[in-house]
Amino acid sequence: MRYASAPVVTSPDFHLLCGLVLLGAAIGKRAVLQTGYDEEFPNLYAMLVGPSGASHKTATINLAVRLLQVAGLGNILLPDRFYSVSVSDALAKNPDGLIVWDEVSQYFEHMSGIAGLGIRPLLTGIYGDNPAGFQEYSRTRGYVRVQDAAVSLVAGSTAD
Repeated sequence: MRYASAPVVTSPDFHLLCGLVLLGAAIGKRAVLQTGYDEEFPNLYAMLVGPSGASHKTATINLAVRLLQVAGLGNILLPDRFYSVSVSDALAKNPDGLIVWDEVSQYFEHMSGIAGLGIRPLLTGIYGDNPAGFQEYSRTRGYVRVQDAAVSLVAGSTAD
């Protein structure tokens, strides 16, 4: 915690939340918690919410990403500007991943347009852990099959 909080003065909760998301993304589906009939995996979706500028959300998220890269885990970073097919392609190669959005409102705008079709169902489907996996069709790549995906997401937003 000291290593992460020294360069960026912000809420310790922001650093803790980013650390938990990074840990979940790094573990992927290699660990499971049995809860009755279900299996819970450590993929987490988290949003840092605070006033613009003063809370240093983006700086905290960027520090977490640098920490991930220094640890040699930069390969789990998924595209941050994407179509559902590009995420499917990345997850077909490596089913563990981390999505980083420094300002979530930009991505909600992206998802509401034609370019964002399929992203919302993809993200909710991955988080819900469909054991059968899923496949998507791309005109250039054909069918892309994703099995056992564990995706975490960290994002920043203002309270507005």
